[in-house]
Amino acid sequence: MTECMIKIENLYQEYKTERKKDLSRLKYEYQNQCIQPFVELIKDKDISNDENLKEIIRQYQERLFQTRDQQGFYFTPKHIWLNLIYINIFLNWLVNKNYIQSQPFKTGIKKSFIKEYERKYEERRKIFLNDRYKKISEEEILNKYFAHISIYFCRQNKTNLKRIIELLLKYKGERLFTDLTEKELEIFRESLFKVESCTCRPITDNTIIQYSRALKWFYQWLYEEGFIEEEKLKDWTYKSLNRFVKKKRKEEKEQIKQKIRYYNPDEIIRAYNKHLEKTLNGYLAILDYSAALKTYIRYLAVKEKTLYTADEQIIEDYKKYLLNCEYFPKRHYSATTQVDKLKQLKRFYEWFLDQRYILKHPLENYKAIEHYKWIIEQIKDRRESEIESEVISEFKEVYINASDYELTLNLTQKTLDSHRKGWRFFFEYLKDKGISNLNDADEILLNEYQIYLRKYRDKNNEPLKPSSHRCFVGSLVSLFKYLCKFRLIERNPMAAITLPKYDPGLSTAGLKDHEVRMILNMPDTSTETGIRDRTFFEVLYSGGMRANELANLKIHNIDLAGGMARIDVPKGGKKMERIIPIGDEACYWLKRYINEVRSKYDSLKSSYLFLNKTGLPYKKGVARMALKKYLLKSKLKNKKVVIHSFRVSCGTEMLKRGADLKYVQMQLGHRTITSTERYMRLVPCDLKKAHRKYHPRAHIMECISENRKTTENGRV
Repeated sequence: MTECMIKIENLYQEYKTERKKDLSRLKYEYQNQCIQPFVELIKDKDISNDENLKEIIRQYQERLFQTRDQQGFYFTPKHIWLNLIYINIFLNWLVNKNYIQSQPFKTGIKKSFIKEYERKYEERRKIFLNDRYKKISEEEILNKYFAHISIYFCRQNKTNLKRIIELLLKYKGERLFTDLTEKELEIFRESLFKVESCTCRPITDNTIIQYSRALKWFYQWLYEEGFIEEEKLKDWTYKSLNRFVKKKRKEEKEQIKQKIRYYNPDEIIRAYNKHLEKTLNGYLAILDYSAALKTYIRYLAVKEKTLYTADEQIIEDYKKYLLNCEYFPKRHYSATTQVDKLKQLKRFYEWFLDQRYILKHPLENYKAIEHYKWIIEQIKDRRESEIESEVISEFKEVYINASDYELTLNLTQKTLDSHRKGWRFFFEYLKDKGISNLNDADEILLNEYQIYLRKYRDKNNEPLKPSSHRCFVGSLVSLFKYLCKFRLIERNPMAAITLPKYDPGLSTAGLKDHEVRMILNMPDTSTETGIRDRTFFEVLYSGGMRANELANLKIHNIDLAGGMARIDVPKGGKKMERIIPIGDEACYWLKRYINEVRSKYDSLKSSYLFLNKTGLPYKKGVARMALKKYLLKSKLKNKKVVIHSFRVSCGTEMLKRGADLKYVQMQLGHRTITSTERYMRLVPCDLKKAHRKYHPRAHIMECISENRKTTENGRV
């Protein structure tokens, strides 16, 4: 191998570094796209010889002529010319560096070169035209096109292309789409303004532009491949389409006339309910939408506004109202509920605008994801301030300092919350006892506190669970350790206290394999929601993950080729992170979900694997509701099945088939083997065999038949 072969890649890196200083980012990236394939071609060839280099350039020109771009169209003559211009610049740089003696483009690349390739381009198209024009059926053309877009286009563009062709086929009637004139296609473009994504919800301006571009790409492909004689829609650039849509919208607004009469809220609600009955399935869904509207109307009345006069500022105020609203003392709406109420309101205003009650949509620019993030931030701050305000003033300083200290210990949020809850409960007890100094909390008082916890009843007259009892007492261990460490008390009375025994008993009831398969087969996988739910349940069952672990799974945590998943938000914190296998069936559904559903949300740049319809991370509460929906339709509706049942089923089915207990522990992410041993109590297979073998009454049917024979013989 010659020196030139070895150094070409290093020289190209040096060239890029020099050029980066002189070019804009876009121009720099475009030049790299043009030169990189050429460098790949010559890196194992000797270009120090002029004749060799000329032959390589000639071959590369032919290669460019046959190359397609990212959208599957042949490089245009101008595109080929630009490629060679940038290669010429690179070769000149190599000459200046004395790496090669000369280069084929000594006189540069003239624009006459474009005419030569325009001729070749047209010759190729004429060959296609002679072979294909009006010789292939529409169905065959569409099959070829769908095969073409499956190679070159991303998921979102594929969807747009297929949708626009569906609309075009409806529009053209009996005519061939190859015979439609440019004027007819412009009329078709105007008809896109009447297309609805759902009832009373027209497609957005951006969607109209994307559909129009998709139509242009389709006719460009027809022209290149020789299915039509004349090039159509050449002037449909992004800028021209954007101008067209804005102009059309402006004309529509000028033509729309608002309804003359103002309707009162009751009349509007009745009309809206009739609309909901036509467009929504389910009585409860209609009630939910109607209730959201009534809540909003009551709020407007307080603000001396109406549905007609509400504007964007009122909507912002309403968001703050929902954030702080207590539907029950100290009970606030969840972030998801608040977002749902605004989405329901947005749908109402879409109908309100469509029916010409108003001319402007106050929720037109509403973004559910941004609203959700804002709520989460506000809730976090409010929750911390509310908790601190609940702490008794005598112990507030200790509570805050102890909380800050525990933050330095890298404990999980769940542990921190558990400790703080236990401290607040203990401080309330001290207040009732009239104690304001923690030095007065001795062994006798702590023992009395344990007795108090044992007898405690909540507002529903229910006792504390053994696990809660243990957590409350356990939180005092960390509190008194902190107090002793910083010498806030003289001695640690918790040293004499024994934590209450806690036996978790049997695990959550699992499902048999055929019962799991029954649930897995219920989602309608022809819909995006069905694919998402099927995938979620498949991965739950296959990986034995906790619902929260799966909800927090990121796309980069999945290795579909190796069939592995990384759990990096586990119960128990970072030390419980693990990599676990998932089955082939789960991998199949993951691939399908990522390609058909998840890819639609790529523009959101969310790293979470599972997203809901609005692009927000999938919560286990939503999964719980989905499972409940499928259970109500199945034969298992009377059986107690929860999300955790899939995890239990994974562990028990592995144990039934002879898996080592240690492997099951690793799969499920149990901290101790005793947690996994609980699953053994759910699958007493060996015990059943021994019972049948050794117990005299185990074979009851055999005993009954023997007794009957004896009785009959006695009668005889």
